[in-house]
Amino acid sequence: MSQVKDDLDQNQKNSGESPRTGSDSPRRKFLKTAGMGIAAATVSPTLLAASSKSAITVTDNGYDVIVIGGGFAGVTAARDISMRGHRALILEARPRLGGRTFTSRFSGHDIDLGGTWFGNSQPFIWTEKMRYGLELAESAAANSEQTVWMDGDNRVVGDGSTYAQIYGSAAEAFYAPTRE
Repeated sequence: MSQVKDDLDQNQKNSGESPRTGSDSPRRKFLKTAGMGIAAATVSPTLLAASSKSAITVTDNGYDVIVIGGGFAGVTAARDISMRGHRALILEARPRLGGRTFTSRFSGHDIDLGGTWFGNSQPFIWTEKMRYGLELAESAAANSEQTVWMDGDNRVVGDGSTYAQIYGSAAEAFYAPTRE
């Protein structure tokens, strides 16, 4: 239990940055690339408020838009606003960009602490993945020989193709109103 507590304490001290020394995760690469895009597209200085304890001085308050939050939506909005010639300010309470998406270390392993999966049923995130040419690391569950799902109160065990057919028809019904 001591090792678990030590790892958790270290995670709290790492200021939100991934302690990886090698290559970053695809999500982290996306956030870094999107952040660089904002910086490159913004003519004026952009301020990232690292925490409420930091002393922040804004000498040029000529911002057109203030974006609250530096998660996927906030970073993307600020980038798009800046690319259209407007001056954007991102206010983020944490000392890092990424919102609920965060990779950390625990017991010597990289672990995702939110925002773990996305796919082509999330068109806005998928668009950003395509924009930056990011590759995905497919989850082990994506190609499993056995899939488990609930049908009402019944637990069903089947193969992936059966589940894919059920999911496909459910997704089609769910997204149908958006196509009208």
